[in-house]
Amino acid sequence: MSATADNAALAATLAAAEEARSDAAKQAERFEAQIKVAQEGVAAARAATIQADRAWVSISIEPHSQLVFEGDDVWINVGVTSKNLGRSPAIGVVLDLGLFASGGEANGAILKYTRERFVTPGHSYGSVVFPNGERSEKNVRIRMDRAAFIATANNAPEPDGESEEFVSGAFPAIVAGVQYCLPGETKRRFTYLLYSPRNFNGEPMCFDGSEGKFDVMLFASGLAGPIT
Repeated sequence: MSATADNAALAATLAAAEEARSDAAKQAERFEAQIKVAQEGVAAARAATIQADRAWVSISIEPHSQLVFEGDDVWINVGVTSKNLGRSPAIGVVLDLGLFASGGEANGAILKYTRERFVTPGHSYGSVVFPNGERSEKNVRIRMDRAAFIATANNAPEPDGESEEFVSGAFPAIVAGVQYCLPGETKRRFTYLLYSPRNFNGEPMCFDGSEGKFDVMLFASGLAGPIT
């Protein structure tokens, strides 16, 4: 066989080997892509199952006393109910309640409450609430400093426009929240609501901080903060 023929045969062999290597690499890429799709499908199915079967905890409050301004305090007693609407237990269930002089202060507190995403040593691990189970507490007193309330009331901005009547005072707000974990997790889950004290006509109530006792209803003004 001539040198030319040998070289041609060698070139053909190398070309065949390169083609085989290229085909193998493409097949490996296709196989990896198929594995990735399968893994994503498994993860999506697992996430959907977790979402469908996990715990979901709601919270509600109702007044158990008047809203009271006396001495150094502003306070109200409330009844609190948290319920597991999901299909698995909620663990480490902890309630968060707070009274604030304005909705802005309340929303700031919610951001603070939910900033810590994981349970860490030294924190209260709360209780366990099973599916369709409830945790209720009566006459839970929530309070704030009366001087701080008066300071917020005195700093209320005057409305724009001469036709609006200015009323000095503050519109208090109540934060009602519940934090919990899913079994096997340390990540906190949250449900937070913002309540406003209103009169029996459903109108928001404004206070200047003067001493007194006031009959109120509590209206949930909507979800406030993360529902996770």
